[in-house]
Amino acid sequence: MHDEIAASLPRIQAVTAGGMREGSGMFVTNDGHIATSAGLTETAKYVLAWTNDGQRWKARLIASDPVSDVAIIQIESDRWPAVSLGSDNKFRDGQYALALDHNDNTISVGEITSVSSPLVVISQVAAVPGSAIVDDTGVVIAMITDDGTNTRGIRAWTIERVAVDLITSGDTSHNWLGVAVSNGPEADMVVVDDVT
Repeated sequence: MHDEIAASLPRIQAVTAGGMREGSGMFVTNDGHIATSAGLTETAKYVLAWTNDGQRWKARLIASDPVSDVAIIQIESDRWPAVSLGSDNKFRDGQYALALDHNDNTISVGEITSVSSPLVVISQVAAVPGSAIVDDTGVVIAMITDDGTNTRGIRAWTIERVAVDLITSGDTSHNWLGVAVSNGPEADMVVVDDVT
């Protein structure tokens, strides 16, 4: 499994005014586009990608989406194979959640502990922001978001949709449904004023 996926999963370092942030990413095209965590690259002065052969590349930020926490960066190389993104994964509690551990260059085994579309909660000790979570066939099923716990993941179909939008147009949009509320006549009540 390591040999199959390691070349597609670079280590990412974001240099900010406050210091260095460490994470991971995944090649989503064969011409150097890498998906990673938008929170990882936010406010970065520059971003570096370390590929599996030990080379360091200066990456250019293409665009990012803070809603999904997906950012696209690019390096000037087309030697790296794109990952396979699972578009219709049916998750279950206890399912394998494998991640590349950049510190010792091995595959770490974890598990999915909760599923709530479009997010999944993952128990994975090696995961860092931007880590690709793969199933036991090597297909990416999620990416770890930069929520401070390194346990929440965004599903692969969301990564794919947002990545395509960011690469082609530099922007993406999200459907949403919500309500506007105000205080009700009693302390424990609210009034729904509008549905959006």
